[in-house]
Amino acid sequence: MCARLAGERVDAVYVTPLRRTHQSAAPLALALGVEPVVEDGLREVHLGEWEGGAFRRMVAENAPEAQRM
Repeated sequence: MCARLAGERVDAVYVTPLRRTHQSAAPLALALGVEPVVEDGLREVHLGEWEGGAFRRMVAENAPEAQRM
């Protein structure tokens, strides 16, 4: 993530209350010299039958359900 955002202006790093988001954001926050901001309103989205890569497959196949999104 750090390499991908190199050269971009990043003023803040937001994380959810979940520990794994803190772990993922830590290297970027350290590189930027910012403290991650916990945002309680950020939540995972559960996609039901679209979980596990089905969403990408449906988009790639131009499925009508994906087209409506």
